[in-house]
Amino acid sequence: MKPAKESNATQKLAAAMRAFDKAAATAICQDLTAALWLKDSVFPRADAERCLEELRSQRFFALMQQLADAFIQTGQDSFKIRRLYVQSLLEQSNFTAALALLRDLEARTASNVTENAEARGLMGRAYKQLYVNSTNKSKARSRNLLTQALGCYFPVYMTQPNTYFWHGINVVALLCRAERDGISLTGFPNPKTLAQEIRTALPMQLVDAERPAHQWGYAAKMEACIALGLAEEATGWLSRYVKGEGVNGFELGSTLRQLTEVWQLDLRTDTGSMLLPVLQSNLLRCSGSQVEVNAVDLASAPPTGQAVQKQLQKVLGSTQFVTLNWYRRGLERCRSVVRIEHEMEPERGEGTGFLLRGGDLKESWGDRLLLLTNAHVVSSDPTVRAALRPEKARVSFKALAEDQGSVRHKVKQILWTSPPAELDATLIELDSTPSGLEGYPIDEHRPSLDEAERAYIIGHPEGGTLSLSINDNLLLGYDGRWVHYRSPTKGGSSGSPVFNQDWELIALHHASVRIPSSSTTSGDDEANEGIWIQSIRQALAST
Repeated sequence: MKPAKESNATQKLAAAMRAFDKAAATAICQDLTAALWLKDSVFPRADAERCLEELRSQRFFALMQQLADAFIQTGQDSFKIRRLYVQSLLEQSNFTAALALLRDLEARTASNVTENAEARGLMGRAYKQLYVNSTNKSKARSRNLLTQALGCYFPVYMTQPNTYFWHGINVVALLCRAERDGISLTGFPNPKTLAQEIRTALPMQLVDAERPAHQWGYAAKMEACIALGLAEEATGWLSRYVKGEGVNGFELGSTLRQLTEVWQLDLRTDTGSMLLPVLQSNLLRCSGSQVEVNAVDLASAPPTGQAVQKQLQKVLGSTQFVTLNWYRRGLERCRSVVRIEHEMEPERGEGTGFLLRGGDLKESWGDRLLLLTNAHVVSSDPTVRAALRPEKARVSFKALAEDQGSVRHKVKQILWTSPPAELDATLIELDSTPSGLEGYPIDEHRPSLDEAERAYIIGHPEGGTLSLSINDNLLLGYDGRWVHYRSPTKGGSSGSPVFNQDWELIALHHASVRIPSSSTTSGDDEANEGIWIQSIRQALAST
């Protein structure tokens, strides 16, 4: 393979990442892997490392693993490539293989201080996740995982505290978690003392050739403030962190995992309600990323009082405050999404639906709230064999508090339906709806088409937790009836609402399709498809 072609492959992969185009990235990686085995020359190390970092930035961990493995097998086996390979395994929960490779990497890097610290940090990350995943923290096995994680992080931090603050803040987080779990440990400093040390002594200059220290320093200072109970200051450091140049989905996702799994923050706590929406909103708007929000968080309303809003804007600044409110608006949209279930199987969903104000579809229906879903999910037409019959369907609002979210509503009547081969839509009147809900505002115009326009979907993928799954979500195109987008969906997402950037309804999701490449911005011929809401309005007007 000629160097120019290798460089070209790297550039193409970087371009695919900027476009959040997973299909293109997959094809590039497959072509590159095949080419690696056709030549005796070794792929350039810098290009190989950049390719893996590009895949990591958008959390394409399976592709990252496959490509790293191909690099190693064809002779490009730098410490960093090994480290990135291990990271791809960890992110896919392949802990046994990752730890075996890390022990080997730790031995190999004994004379390379930086790479040895990285290997030991990743080993700590593996043991930390295994501890978090353990179901009984009182068992000796769980305690051993915790001490092994601390034993990886703490010695590295102590060698150079101003350089390895990432290791140090993980010691703080794990010691605080141990206290909450009722585990007494010896041989480590008081976590608040260590947190204060990191908060006050962390330098803000470059200490690493790869990344500016201030970016990770902001995140470390944020966690130190969490340990010290300084929620407002933590929010300020988080705001600086998410504004950092080059911050990507991998970094935001890792920080979100740390706050929810290790620090155990959620929207019911003051600190969680201030920090998590900022992270989650930036992760959603970093459009190659994905956020899944559980029902507990959705049922826990963040503070919305005028005094709180004013204070948060003061801490975050106007830009991040707008992003915070944008995310909270998305959370509010979740409240009117329903999971559609079979009457005999309440534990899993058959599809998704959502509420609209009847008068927004047809004036004569006034203010009553109606449920819109796909005809292939609920239909009284006997020819639509896969659909639930209305008398068998049950509806639950999983985003609401337990007293309302556990209620299963019945179908009172089907007001209108269009078969799957046409508009694939069914409009339903329920026997009852929870109080305090509203229908969605409808986008009165055609979706704008440019490289920045996204499609946001809320639904119950695989019939499970209500999720904002916004991965690879470029809006691709539309015609007189359909809207096409790359936002991936799974079974159970049928009937989900599709929103524009302003959280206005643009479509009813119904299927994955193949479309002409001329309809896309990337040459991709695979897409998801929704029925444009104005098409449904027009059909109703003629009834």
